[in-house]
Amino acid sequence: MEWVFVWYVGGALIAGLLYVVIAFDIVPGMREERLGRPRALPADWFEWLSGEADASGRVSETRLVARRGMLGRTSFVIQRRVRDERTDEILAVEPERRIRRPVTDPRTPAPLQTPRSTNS
Repeated sequence: MEWVFVWYVGGALIAGLLYVVIAFDIVPGMREERLGRPRALPADWFEWLSGEADASGRVSETRLVARRGMLGRTSFVIQRRVRDERTDEILAVEPERRIRRPVTDPRTPAPLQTPRSTNS
């Protein structure tokens, strides 16, 4: 008898999760309303941006890259490399660092205001 209950609860959890996944993809604007709107990408998001050169002529360069992942999700990666300013030779490449794209509009509800009574 208790296994039937476990199967019912497990089936309900799977059905609820499936409903949320399908609803986020089908209903226009539902994802933005519930999770917030992602911040706009910078205009130079796929270009190498150079920093200041140090005394030995080494320049650190950084760029933001978007990668298409599973189920159509996009992940963002920061790539960083060190380049020689005179010869344009790449001296070192740091490991990629995966970042989350921050949201700017999380749509949190305002706290309820209770009216104050003026009766004393």
